[in-house]
Amino acid sequence: MQPFVGKPLSSVTLDDVRELARNAVPESLYLDYKQELQLDDRDQKKEFLRDLTAFANTEGGILIYGVEEERDEEGKTTGIPKSVDGFSVPNRDALMQTIESLIKDGIDERLPFTEKVFVPVADDKWLLLIRVSASLRAPHMVILGGERRFFIRGNSGKQDMSTGQIRDAVVRSETAVERIQSFVNSRVAKCAKLVPKEPFWTLHVVPLFRKSSLLDVTDISVAKRLEALVNVIGGEVSYCMEGLKASGRSGDSLVRRSVVFR
Repeated sequence: MQPFVGKPLSSVTLDDVRELARNAVPESLYLDYKQELQLDDRDQKKEFLRDLTAFANTEGGILIYGVEEERDEEGKTTGIPKSVDGFSVPNRDALMQTIESLIKDGIDERLPFTEKVFVPVADDKWLLLIRVSASLRAPHMVILGGERRFFIRGNSGKQDMSTGQIRDAVVRSETAVERIQSFVNSRVAKCAKLVPKEPFWTLHVVPLFRKSSLLDVTDISVAKRLEALVNVIGGEVSYCMEGLKASGRSGDSLVRRSVVFR
């Protein structure tokens, strides 16, 4: 199971991560530990992008930089967290700009969403947590420095995608786009029947990732943020099974707005 499900990374604390170490939570399909993040040369940058795309092409997951792992008798990392000491980050803004630039220029198709946050440890030591959502636009390819490779995540780490896995990912993405378009067309047709003689508009929120913890409408803080999308001056907002609805008057016309979740 992916750690911190339903919890924004911005609310994750140092103790939350140290709890993973105390409980010896191992690396998995959804979790990868790294002692530090170095992006000084092209090989390090490629490796970083490979880790991101592997999660996006599979079920999503979280990378945690600043965690030392246990090692076996041969000195190889075991995937079991040993200590959470962080790593030196002289300039967080510069590192974040480098990360954003790499994601923009080093991956095709571009990742739809990554959540990134620094967690302070001590002095200039930080943890860096990156959540990558399972993407509906997969497969994503690493293209930095002329590389053209696809990766997928497994319990033992990442690996190159096979021809069959690439083909299946393309079919899934095309099918998802068709389902989204069909959903939107159906909702617009239903709304048109409800208000045939009045002007209206609808807003459909369709995530571009398969498993999102960011649109949990049972979370009141999420609902409040989304409420602003449908707010009508002088109108009323109500919650429903499908999301949020708002109605009010603009001049002499009745206006209805809705956010629909499926």
